[in-house]
Amino acid sequence: MKKRLIQLLLIFGLMVLTCAAAQATETEATSGFRNVSIEEAYKNDVSLIVQDSAGRAAKPVGNDTYPGAAKVGVVYNTPHTGSEYLLIVLSGSDSTPSVDNMAYIDQKTASTSSELEFTIYPKKVDAQTSSVSYSVYLSSNTDASTGDKITGYVKVGSFEYYSSVSATLGDVDGDERIMVGDAVLVLQAVVGAETLDAKQTAAADVDKDGRVMVGDAVAILQYVVGAIKSFDEL
Repeated sequence: MKKRLIQLLLIFGLMVLTCAAAQATETEATSGFRNVSIEEAYKNDVSLIVQDSAGRAAKPVGNDTYPGAAKVGVVYNTPHTGSEYLLIVLSGSDSTPSVDNMAYIDQKTASTSSELEFTIYPKKVDAQTSSVSYSVYLSSNTDASTGDKITGYVKVGSFEYYSSVSATLGDVDGDERIMVGDAVLVLQAVVGAETLDAKQTAAADVDKDGRVMVGDAVAILQYVVGAIKSFDEL
């Protein structure tokens, strides 16, 4: 089935494309957040707000992807006045804090009973690592009798931070040209017939939504035939 899909897409591409290669002109290094979520039990009490470097709320692109965002604001809406709250951010799936997985930690005392805020700055992701998943935990010294929901060490949310190396958009094979073959590589990656490294992934994600999808291959084909002059038109 996968092979058949690739063959059909190749035939379509060859029917509509000229043999001339489009010269690669655009470069882009991408990073940001995606898959930002709050645990069901705390949806009414905790907010995760993805922000740019100036602290403004970032707008998502595609399915919950925030390219270019720099940090995440954590807001606990109903703290107990005078109580201390600890924010811990861990990488990976292990819920026990350790030297290896602790990415961020902060502590604050609630001065009022409204909105206690923290800001998370994730660790820099290595250029060869496409993304890192993080879990957000809150803890407090508040007794459950106060009605405060955060009375112990609980997971309140999670997010993913992704980063890619600088690459020429559309030039997936790295030959300094954008051609039909680059779109084919994208399609092969989508169906699992090919694995892209970090630089190839950055080049393939021409719509800059943090994912490599069939739409990226289509956009590369459009660029080759001149239907679009720049991937900024997407």
